[in-house]
Amino acid sequence: MLVDILPNTRLAVKSVSRVDKDPSLVMASTFEDILSDGSYLITAPIYKEIQVPLQPGEVLGLSYMDKNASYSFEAEIAGRVQKDSLYFLKIKRTTKITRMQKRQDFRLEMTLEGKLDRAVVDQEGGRKVRRAQVLTKDLSGGGTLIRPDTRLYVDENVVIHLPLGDYTSMRAFSSSVRWCEKANQTEKPMKWEAGLMFIHKNPAEKEELIKYLFAAQQKMRKKEIGKYK
Repeated sequence: MLVDILPNTRLAVKSVSRVDKDPSLVMASTFEDILSDGSYLITAPIYKEIQVPLQPGEVLGLSYMDKNASYSFEAEIAGRVQKDSLYFLKIKRTTKITRMQKRQDFRLEMTLEGKLDRAVVDQEGGRKVRRAQVLTKDLSGGGTLIRPDTRLYVDENVVIHLPLGDYTSMRAFSSSVRWCEKANQTEKPMKWEAGLMFIHKNPAEKEELIKYLFAAQQKMRKKEIGKYK
């Protein structure tokens, strides 16, 4: 299956060659271009804002999403490229691009004021939970697009609390960070934008969320119709 990857597509990158040594290392990169020999040019992968020194010959596992599905493939690093002060990797795909999962979740644009719990390491080396304010931009049964006030990291596990239903109680959803980037300058006061994938404990939790979204959409439509009566 031939799948076009658009420029500026965000990529989640793992080093297949290093998976035994560091299976949790998930780096962030961006697809730049398809070169004349069919190889791909991607930005040098980073982890927690630090460029990871990958070597030619290493095999990478890459995944990305578009509006319809998630995709994955493997590629070998063919070389490094420098343009001005920027570094890129030239990679050659070694497997077919596989469709992983269709994005069939109903998605609704809505702004909710929520709270985000993150596990952080304190000065003594212990772990504690830090809570921050977030705003949602959209919500689906499978995840949400949020605007946090701090940087999040790919594959970081978080818990987001959202005011659903009667807005008097908060519902907690375990989540995994899929991507994070700086928000548009107009997106004040939050400085970052991130995509979360919900880790549902059971099918009923997801079904309940989807029912809430359909009910919220109907309420929005009734308000919109009321404006013209």
